[in-house]
Amino acid sequence: FIALRRNIKIMATYDLLKNNDPRLKIKLESVDDNVSDRLTLQNNLLETMDKYNGLGLAANQCGIMQRAFAAYIDWPDRVKTVCFNPEIVWSSEETSFEEEGCLTYPGLYLKIRRPVAIKVTYENVEGNVSTQNLKDLEARIFQHEYDHMNGYDFTTKVSPLVLQRAKKKLKNNIKKNLRKYGNI
Repeated sequence: FIALRRNIKIMATYDLLKNNDPRLKIKLESVDDNVSDRLTLQNNLLETMDKYNGLGLAANQCGIMQRAFAAYIDWPDRVKTVCFNPEIVWSSEETSFEEEGCLTYPGLYLKIRRPVAIKVTYENVEGNVSTQNLKDLEARIFQHEYDHMNGYDFTTKVSPLVLQRAKKKLKNNIKKNLRKYGNI
């Protein structure tokens, strides 16, 4: 069996970094223009996001120090994309206080206040710039992943007391489930 390289879509999944990895605290630099590298990164980020059932995934969560993330940009139609060198160029004054989770903190959920609507720009895999208006869940996903690329995550948006209580609740739920179901 012989296949032409250009017709093969090589995909792999990345391992996620632990939440205490110092690479998660670094503000990422722009992605270069190499389309081949971007295509590999795009395919692997999407595959990894699917593997972990995420709504978004920043490259640095996988130890890839590139300013890019995968995300759903149209949740009802299940449209996802990879945004290279994204920017938020406008945010609404209206905010909402909603629960968020994060692949870096499995099982931890925190209520976070974010703008309801945003206007964003980002490059696609070929380097073409897109501008979009996002609102509600899609805006929240974009902002969450954008934060990762700037070196911080959703745990920095709550007070230490709120974070401590959420971690304690998670720990208690894990203990309760272990007692109920045992080690699975």
